Amino acid sequence: MSEERLVKELKGITKRLDAVIGLLFESTGRTDKFSLKDRIRVLDSCGLAPSEIADVVGTSGHYVNVQLSLMRKASRKTANSKAQRGD
Repeated sequence: MSEERLVKELKGITKRLDAVIGLLFESTGRTDKFSLKDRIRVLDSCGLAPSEIADVVGTSGHYVNVQLSLMRKASRKTANSKAQRGD
């Protein structure tokens, strides 16, 4: 295996391990289950691409993209509301 390919594979493994660690960290001490949206949010914050998130959670890339878009829209709306109030 070439060094370039090995580096690429190691980066992919590292990214996935970061995602697993993020999920474990978030779930520590919680007895309730993560919703699909929560898992998508956490995996996105760990830097996974929508297609990678879809593979992990067992859904389509389209669904993940739609959910991420809705989350970002809601986040912008919240930020705009806080800015208007002066928070």
